[in-house]
Amino acid sequence: MTPPNEQEPLAPVRVLPLGDSLTLGYGSAQEGSGSEGGYRVRLQQLLAQNGLAVKFVGTQANGPRSLVNNRHEGYNGFTIREVSRVGRKACAVLSPQPQVVLLLAGTNDVLSWTSPGEAATDLERLIEDLGRQVPGVKLVAAQLIPAMYNQEEIGSFNTQLPALVERQRSRGLSLRLVNMHGIGLESIASDGVHPTLAGYDRMAELWFPALRDAIAEVNQLA
Repeated sequence: MTPPNEQEPLAPVRVLPLGDSLTLGYGSAQEGSGSEGGYRVRLQQLLAQNGLAVKFVGTQANGPRSLVNNRHEGYNGFTIREVSRVGRKACAVLSPQPQVVLLLAGTNDVLSWTSPGEAATDLERLIEDLGRQVPGVKLVAAQLIPAMYNQEEIGSFNTQLPALVERQRSRGLSLRLVNMHGIGLESIASDGVHPTLAGYDRMAELWFPALRDAIAEVNQLA
C-alpha cells in the first residue's frame, strides 16, 4: 500500500518517434554501423535531466550504447505515404499502443518534386489516421528542417502546417507543431539534406518543449 501523502511513480510515457531518415538519425553514427541515434540521443538526455519518465517505442532499434531507449519507426528515404504505411503497422502491433507520437515527414516528398500542397494533404491524412487508430494519442508534428535544395518548396510546405494543425485541433485532436526549420541552414551537413551531429542535438532541443507538454497531458489523464 502506498503510504499516506505519497504517490506511486508514474509509468513511463510511451513515445513513438515516426518519420524518415531524420528519425532514424542518418549521418549520426559514431560507433559504427547501427549506432545512428540522431535527435533521440540528446532528447533522451533532456528527458532524464528534467525527471520525465519516457519509453521510446517502435519496431525498429538503433543508436549508440548510451541510447538505452533506442526504439523508433524511422526509415531512410521514406515519403509521407510510406511513413503512413509503417506508422499504421507499428500502431497495430505495438501493445500497449503509443501515447505520444513525434512525427517528422515530408522532406523526401518535396525533394522529389511532389508539390507542397499534395505533401501537406498527405501529412494531414496521416495525422487523421493516427488519431483514429490510437484514440487519445498526443501528436507532436514538426515542420521540415532546412535543406540546400528546393528551399522554396520546403518553405511552402511549412507554411501550410499551422492551418493544418488548427484544423485538426478544432476537431478534437491533441496536436502540437514544432518549428524544426529553426535549426538553421548552418546545422545541415555537407550532403545538403541531413543535420550535423550538432544539428541533431538542436532538433532535440526544439522537440523537447512540445514533448514535455504532451507528456504532462498524458500524465494528467493517468
